[in-house]
Amino acid sequence: MSHLFKCVHSGCDEPAKYIVVDYHHNFTYDADGDVEVYCQRHAFEDGRGECSCCFDYFIKVSVEDGDGKFLPSFAKGQLDEEGYCAEHP
Repeated sequence: MSHLFKCVHSGCDEPAKYIVVDYHHNFTYDADGDVEVYCQRHAFEDGRGECSCCFDYFIKVSVEDGDGKFLPSFAKGQLDEEGYCAEHP
């Protein structure tokens, strides 16, 4: 994990481990056009979900200052009825 990325939860300064994605593992963006990254404690709040098969599915993110690898946290409503993503129906 890269320590360049900090959890975006208000008041949290922990390193981010999860990135919010849609059903197909595409990044989702907040109102400001930024990706959302969270620490383990905040990754699944506010309706975000976890596919039980994606525990080792790392997603690489590159920015000017470096790279980061994150596990997926699925945006609210993005997992199927059984709680899986598009990779694991």
